[in-house]
Amino acid sequence: MMDNKVRVLKAFATVIFLTGAAILTSCENYIWSPPEIPEEIVISFSEHIYPVCDDCHTSWNLERTYEELTDKLDMDDPESSAIFTIHGSILDNKMVQVDEDLTIKASDAIILWAEDGAQFNK
Repeated sequence: MMDNKVRVLKAFATVIFLTGAAILTSCENYIWSPPEIPEEIVISFSEHIYPVCDDCHTSWNLERTYEELTDKLDMDDPESSAIFTIHGSILDNKMVQVDEDLTIKASDAIILWAEDGAQFNK
């Protein structure tokens, strides 16, 4: 009697395992590549960058946010800026809607903005 229960449990466990394996291996894989960023795109501090910073630093006004960000921004090599060491994972996971058709990572928006002179544009 006990042998039958063990065999039934083993068979049931095998069916569950095989079903789970089939489900996990049948998932479609998608390869995501970042969008192509047009050269003429303009990143605005007040419109694109400030809202990302304001999510965490709600007590900072526009001017203070600009000062804090530019203090941690390497204008010669924006990609190696201290801001990415401090907030790298946040900026890589937040997205910025640049226009109707283009959404990019906040880190890319900051780099583009810095390469364009990091102007305090309202």
